[in-house]
Amino acid sequence: WAALFGWMFLDEKIDRVRAAALLTGAAGLLILSVPFWPAIAAGGVPFGLLYVLGAAVTWAMGTVYLKKFPVAAPPLTVTTWQVAVAAVACTIGLALFETPRMDLSSPQVAAAFAYHVALPQSLSYALWFSLLRSVPATTASLGTLLIPIFGVIGAILLLGDWPTPLDLAGFAFILIAVIADQVYRAFGQKMG
Repeated sequence: WAALFGWMFLDEKIDRVRAAALLTGAAGLLILSVPFWPAIAAGGVPFGLLYVLGAAVTWAMGTVYLKKFPVAAPPLTVTTWQVAVAAVACTIGLALFETPRMDLSSPQVAAAFAYHVALPQSLSYALWFSLLRSVPATTASLGTLLIPIFGVIGAILLLGDWPTPLDLAGFAFILIAVIADQVYRAFGQKMG
């Protein structure tokens, strides 16, 4: 989505290598979505799939917007505001929609919630805003295709939840896409 929006609103070119990388990454995501196909074929659209698609589109829109209209502040300042607003939104969402209710009176639960809302988000946003200032939106967003792979690695390490052969095929396509684009950007353009 960011590549499409970047092409439309930032005049970022999609050359043959990037187009091939985007198509390969999309094929990987399509393979990962196979478990949803029976529900879609039956005329339903799983809410989880809609949420993920909505998150992807809005993230891409925000990325392109920030690239076109950069915030005149250091990445750490932007990150602080982003995390503060997100923490308020998460807390409101928790109070309104979380069932069963999370017991924030427990110090362990409150600490886990605060950690989840603040620390990983802070690090991710600080890195993202710094990266976005130095590379095209399309290049930055192609790297986000790696997120499902890291999620599965975490599931393996923490839960012992091993990926299926279909998952591995999807991950292979995604890795090929990201590596092809990044290697070409790093070495191919210098040589050609």
